Amino acid sequence: MARPRRGKRSRAEVVEEEETQQHSDFKWEEYVSEDILTQLAKIPEPTNLLTKLDSLEWYHEIVKTWTFQYVIAWLYNVCESYTTSNHETSDNSKLSVMWKDIKFDELLFLQDLISDNEVYEEDELEDSSIYKKVRVRLLRQISNNKSVQLSDWDVIINHNLGLEEKNINFNELSIAEKFDIFYQIIKIIERKSLVFKNYIGNENALILFEYPEFVLDNKKSLFILPNIGVIIEKELTNDKDIQLNIPIKLENCTITYEDEENSSIEVVHLEYSNEIDDYINSFKIKYNSLTYDWLTYIEYIKNCQNDELLKFLLQFIQPFAEHLIYTRKTLIHREKERSMAELLTRRKRSSRLVAREEETKKKDVENQWYDKLDERENFLKSKHKNVVKNTKKIKDILWNELWTLYEQDLRAEKLKNRTKENPTDENKPQTAVDENELLNSNDLAVINNGPNFTKRITALPPPNTDTHENNVVVRDIPDDYCITQEEIDDVANHGVSTVNEKVDDKSWVFECENCHLLDKNKQSNEDNSGEQKIINTPDDIDANIMNYPILCCDACSKWQHWECQDPKLIELISLANTPKNKVFSMFTQRDFGTVTLSHQGGGRRSTRLQSPNADETTQFRPIDKRKPIEESVMLICSRCVANIETELRNIFVPELKMMRAKRKKQQEDRERRKKVKEEKKKLAEQKKLEEQKKLEEQRKTDEQQTLLSTKPQLTNNTSIQHDPMFSKTTLSSGFISSPVDTNSPFHKTTFGSTSSVSSFKETAMTQTSVTKPTVVTNPSNDNNFGSNNSITPLVESTSTPITVNKDHVVPIPSKENNSNNINSNNNNTLATINNPHSGVMGHENSPDNNGTNQHIPGL
Repeated sequence: MARPRRGKRSRAEVVEEEETQQHSDFKWEEYVSEDILTQLAKIPEPTNLLTKLDSLEWYHEIVKTWTFQYVIAWLYNVCESYTTSNHETSDNSKLSVMWKDIKFDELLFLQDLISDNEVYEEDELEDSSIYKKVRVRLLRQISNNKSVQLSDWDVIINHNLGLEEKNINFNELSIAEKFDIFYQIIKIIERKSLVFKNYIGNENALILFEYPEFVLDNKKSLFILPNIGVIIEKELTNDKDIQLNIPIKLENCTITYEDEENSSIEVVHLEYSNEIDDYINSFKIKYNSLTYDWLTYIEYIKNCQNDELLKFLLQFIQPFAEHLIYTRKTLIHREKERSMAELLTRRKRSSRLVAREEETKKKDVENQWYDKLDERENFLKSKHKNVVKNTKKIKDILWNELWTLYEQDLRAEKLKNRTKENPTDENKPQTAVDENELLNSNDLAVINNGPNFTKRITALPPPNTDTHENNVVVRDIPDDYCITQEEIDDVANHGVSTVNEKVDDKSWVFECENCHLLDKNKQSNEDNSGEQKIINTPDDIDANIMNYPILCCDACSKWQHWECQDPKLIELISLANTPKNKVFSMFTQRDFGTVTLSHQGGGRRSTRLQSPNADETTQFRPIDKRKPIEESVMLICSRCVANIETELRNIFVPELKMMRAKRKKQQEDRERRKKVKEEKKKLAEQKKLEEQKKLEEQRKTDEQQTLLSTKPQLTNNTSIQHDPMFSKTTLSSGFISSPVDTNSPFHKTTFGSTSSVSSFKETAMTQTSVTKPTVVTNPSNDNNFGSNNSITPLVESTSTPITVNKDHVVPIPSKENNSNNINSNNNNTLATINNPHSGVMGHENSPDNNGTNQHIPGL
């Protein structure tokens, strides 16, 4: 049997068959790495969730709508998701998303949407439902209020979307209608929310909203959303067949009409704005969802006939596969957490587990208890430290003021006694002097009767202990630090010791000194300025306290009116709290922690809801409404300042006595030191005189020894030889050896009798200064010392005899040894005897014993 003959196929049919066979052989695994394929095979699919979604009719409806896909894509870009966590920034840093507390994924969102039961909790953000978290975030973003709750959804959404007339109930809407509401909310947020504008102001975040797009023609394009396998077709359509015919140039929009009969010109401007608006509005953009998950995306690629589009779509297979792995891991992790939570709640607890939980709870209660005690102690210590610091400043100011007043009165008292005409007036009683003689009459007069010193600095008198014996001492502690009986019982039930702790009294005391705001309706003639009022309940607050600014004294914890405070007291506190380097300025009511109590439900309008569980005790305790101590100036009331002044006045006299005793002791010490110094000086002078006397005696002894040592030489020439022309006298060994003319007047006047050496020795011993003789040389000497022309000693004629000092004995060379030392000269010259200490002859400026040079002129 012959085979039938096949007909010839066209070339187009052959090419089409080849392309069909090529696309049918497409495998997406070839475009994914081996690691991704391994993880996809290892991690199971959420079959239960996908099966449940496929069984829902609304799911198949919404996944093909543009609003659903846009809402999911927008949430991917603003929450913690696969898209934001794997986004590459320009600086390689992690992108800071707008909603960090929401870990978003499409399947997780749909899972919570299915199981949503619309149960409102106190804080929806603490709920694990992503669907509720997204709704709360959208609500707070569109209302720009972080405190709104999910229960206010309908009111806020109807107002912002302009649906007040319809009054739509969101819970009664279908799923598709709900996503339409979500879409409108997102569009309003994109236009008005500053938070969103700041978020997309970052270039890294703005790129997320620029979806990859492939242009098919002038009116149609495709773009890829971050949702897994979603392709959206964007098409520009023109429902109405409208044509627009307008001039191209603006000048052609003006027409001029000329009337030849009336010789007039009419200018008409053509208006095309309405035609332009109608033409633009005739175009609309339609969005169609071509694919909505991974399977439909792969199927679309298999059927794609456009090679360029196919190349564009193939590049997203790898990211979508990684995103699919991320979704599966997230679902598995969530199922484990929920299973563990259910296991812990449903399984039977053992006794060991119960004991462990009780021990854990006991530790928590104990830690909270001790933390509160530590905070309470720190508060009291800080308050006490500040009170002591401010009290010391006020004490210093008052103490300086007391001394200033005392010194003023003391100067006045001294001046009064100094200018008194009759200081011994018998009519005036004598001022008694202190028994220890530390205070004089002026001091006692100032202390007892000083006009400035005896007047109190503070206007309020010191407190009377008789009327204030039953004063109640209350520590005003804020409610956060107060210990209540319920806390003690709760801690004691968990086995924590509370023996040393007592319940704090929450009452407070009102006592206004010199109050000017007494109740006018109260008929009482007695002074109630210092009356104490213990406030235990709100009913105890009377009209004098309500609606008036009050403040508390931090020293005695008593509340007072601000308007009743003495201006001098405010000035004193201002001065105490002003640093030295700053200019003084008075404090005002704003600087102090003033509080104004008022009745509940006053005229102030507020949208805040009153908490039904509010503690009633905090409504009447002003300490709970006061500013913190660190932010306000501490007040020391007039009564406490008066007590401080009284205390300082009580110790003033003892301090004055101590000061005078110290001054007296210092004076005595100065006198004693002066006396000792004078005695030491006298002893030093006496010792110096004794030393001088001993030196004088020693010197005399040395002189005698020196004269005695020359006696053997003097005995050899004891007689003075007379020569008709010369006389040779030997005073000592080598002292003077020269011919002397006995008939010379100089010889007679100077030496007197030359008959014996003893008279010369007596003269030498008794005199303390010497007049140096002058040796005149003969110009015609022939080196013959014994000749008449050798040397002629000449002594100036004077009535004062020549005296010889034992320390200035000048040896004259003998004839044999020193004949060459005589300078011969025909003219008479002046010669001087050298200083005995120099040991050199011929020095003309040698000083004598009196410090001057004695010259003897020659003949």
